[in-house]
Amino acid sequence: MNHYSYTIRHRNGWGTGIGPRPDTCAACAKPLPVPLANTGASGYGCSDESPVAPCLLPGAPAAPAWFKEAQRTLKKGETITRSRAHCYACCAEREKARMIESGRAVLYLTREMITGGHVRHYATDWPGELKFRVHTISKGRHNIARTRVDVWFIGPDGAPWHGINIGDNQILRCRRVQKGAV
Repeated sequence: MNHYSYTIRHRNGWGTGIGPRPDTCAACAKPLPVPLANTGASGYGCSDESPVAPCLLPGAPAAPAWFKEAQRTLKKGETITRSRAHCYACCAEREKARMIESGRAVLYLTREMITGGHVRHYATDWPGELKFRVHTISKGRHNIARTRVDVWFIGPDGAPWHGINIGDNQILRCRRVQKGAV
C-alpha cells in the first residue's frame, strides 16, 4: 500500500511527478482509480508536502533506483518531495471543512443543461465531488477583464455564500456572506 506521491519540485513552484504512483488513499485507505489515458487527471489530490531524503522512503534501507535516477537529474534549486494522496471524496470532505473553518474558498463555476433547454449553474470543486447549486447569478462588466459574474449559493454550513468570477475562465473566488448582508 503506497499512500504517497513523489514529485520533483522546481524553483518556480511547478512539480513533475516521479516514482511509483500511489495506489490507496491516505485518509480512507480505499484504492485510487487509475486515470484514463490522455486526460491529464491523476485520479487523486495531494496534501502535506514535505522534502524527501532516501532514508525517509517507506521500507527502503537503500534508495530505490527511481529515486537515485531522480537525484542525478536534479538541477540547482530543485528538490524531491512527497505528498499524501487522497481520493476525490476525501478531498471534497477536506475542502468542505476548510470552507466552514475559513469562510473562503476557490471553486469553479459550472453549468448543466436541464430539460427544456434551461441551464443550471453550480459552484464545484475541481473533480465535481463538492457541488452547490447557484440560486442567483448576475453578469456584468469589468474594467480590465471585460466580464464579471457574481453568484450566490448556500454553502456547506447552511449560510449564504457569494462568489465572483472575473474574465474568461471558470475560477470562482467565494466567501461566506455576513448575516443580514444578503
